[in-house]
Amino acid sequence: MPNSALADVANALSLQLIDDAGMANSIKKKLQAAQNASGQTRSSILSALRDEINAQSGKHMTSVAVKVLVNDIQSLIFQNLP
Repeated sequence: MPNSALADVANALSLQLIDDAGMANSIKKKLQAAQNASGQTRSSILSALRDEINAQSGKHMTSVAVKVLVNDIQSLIFQNLP
């Protein structure tokens, strides 16, 4: 499910669009948790992660990284709809 999102996190970190490896690791763990969940739980994890990423814009993430990752997460939420 979130393989492309996980790849985007790794790429953003390597390009220094995310400047904190701990932040990138946290995002990866939450994407993996969403992958292991289903239904409303999955949507809730992804929605919370989207909000967390938006809050990091200009702090530990560039606006480009935020836009890419939020788009990834929105796509995952949409795929989870019944």
